Amino acid sequence: MKNKKLIAIFSPALKKNSFVSGIAVYNHRLIKELSRYYDFHIINNNKYDSRYRSEKYFVTNNINYSNIIYNLGNFSEHYYMLKYINKYPGIIVLHEAILDLLIKYSLRKKYKLSNKKKKNFISVEEILQKAKKIIVHSYFLKNFLIKNYQIKKNKINVIFHFNSKNYKQTQNKKYFCTFGNLHKAKDGLSILKAWDKSKMYKEYNFFFVGKIWKVFSKSFLCFFNEFYIFWYKVNG
Repeated sequence: MKNKKLIAIFSPALKKNSFVSGIAVYNHRLIKELSRYYDFHIINNNKYDSRYRSEKYFVTNNINYSNIIYNLGNFSEHYYMLKYINKYPGIIVLHEAILDLLIKYSLRKKYKLSNKKKKNFISVEEILQKAKKIIVHSYFLKNFLIKNYQIKKNKINVIFHFNSKNYKQTQNKKYFCTFGNLHKAKDGLSILKAWDKSKMYKEYNFFFVGKIWKVFSKSFLCFFNEFYIFWYKVNG
């Protein structure tokens, strides 16, 4: 397609031989599909490939972008977006309902974040209200934003998580499913312990789709199969 529009995407960077953000992987897979229709620059100082552009480049050339997308999640690697997210409003892909870890990290930095409007702070409320559009991955999160931040319904679009694999199960049970890398911020162990105590595994299967950090792998895997919990590893 000729004369494709150019879009800037703020996202954690893919990295070689180190922890990879699940949102970075999600972002690259999405760009791979959408590149048939649009051109993309990933705005991040940690360059991974030729599509990456620095923050300085973005500030100088922001007028050339037809739209700006911020992949906002609950991790320190999203902090750099706070410098631009209000000054250059765009589409926010909100990956988490609670940004407590990002807020905690920001309190030690120049750009401080809070949930509600507060003097000398950037607020989640203000960010969401200034955004052109908001994309979330569930109706739960959409309703959460409407209730807690008074965001208009027509401003929020729900696009469910996708995965490139198809899973077939022969057991006649209903399913619970969670996507994303399993690490401390996800608190997966608490979910597993609650699943065990609830006895819901007698009627339901539980699917974890993502990678497990090595430090948690032994604790996680001891629950699997015994309580009808399944783990599908997703490679970057």
